[in-house]
Amino acid sequence: MAANAVPLRLVARPPAERPVLLFDGDCAFCCAWAEHWRIAAGNRIDFAASQTVGGRFPEISPADLERAVHLISTTGQVYSGAGAILRVRSLAIQRTWWQSAYESVPGVAAVAELVYRFIARHRKSLAWFPRHL
Repeated sequence: MAANAVPLRLVARPPAERPVLLFDGDCAFCCAWAEHWRIAAGNRIDFAASQTVGGRFPEISPADLERAVHLISTTGQVYSGAGAILRVRSLAIQRTWWQSAYESVPGVAAVAELVYRFIARHRKSLAWFPRHL
């Protein structure tokens, strides 16, 4: 398993029924993608703008929430960035090969995180990006 696949932290009060994805609710790009994954996931994942969670997950700093999406599992494990997105994709559309490659193929996690960071830094100008990936 790649080092990036291991969650960096746990939250003390995890979501009870299903994982929750925290995203930037002030970003049109992020909101559009969250809506895409919300439709694909049905009732398998909850979605919340990071600005609305308040103190629910104090283990995740506001700076971390600004920098990347975070997926919090029902066991309290926290995944961020590309790792979170690939887990959402796996849960939403039951296609796990990207997540499997991220977790087990050397170099894939590092490249995925580089791509994620590039997109995150330029997300405000990427609203045109297709949402079928």
